[in-house]
Amino acid sequence: VALYEGNYENVEALAKKTPTYTVDTEANANAFTIPGDKLTKLSMGMVPAYTVKISTDNPKVSGEKLESVGNIIITSAPANVKIERPASYYVLDTADSITVNWESTNVNDTPGGCEFEFEVTKNGAAVITSQDTSGSYTLDFEDVTGKL
Repeated sequence: VALYEGNYENVEALAKKTPTYTVDTEANANAFTIPGDKLTKLSMGMVPAYTVKISTDNPKVSGEKLESVGNIIITSAPANVKIERPASYYVLDTADSITVNWESTNVNDTPGGCEFEFEVTKNGAAVITSQDTSGSYTLDFEDVTGKL
């Protein structure tokens, strides 16, 4: 079993390529697991990130090898964004500010793989915009004394 980074359609395309991982399996093996730490590159859409080549001796022709390739598409788990719940849903007019914390997990950070935006608006206009996938923002309140 040989693992190659990239998308190759046939054995001939791998002729001058160097595998990133190789292993010999037991005779007559019908299954093999490639360790997860060897599969670290994410696919771009449905384009395979890896090609695996399986080779074995031909049982009918001495000295001949049988080879085949397969492709592996690696996707990330769905992204999650968590906005920290405030201590209270109510804010008194004596409060000066409230802090909003956000954190994301399973973010695909490959080029073109992540589009994230945190935005706070006031009256339809952006107050802050951030592309940071995790962070904190303190929202300051205007003094409302005498405005009731």
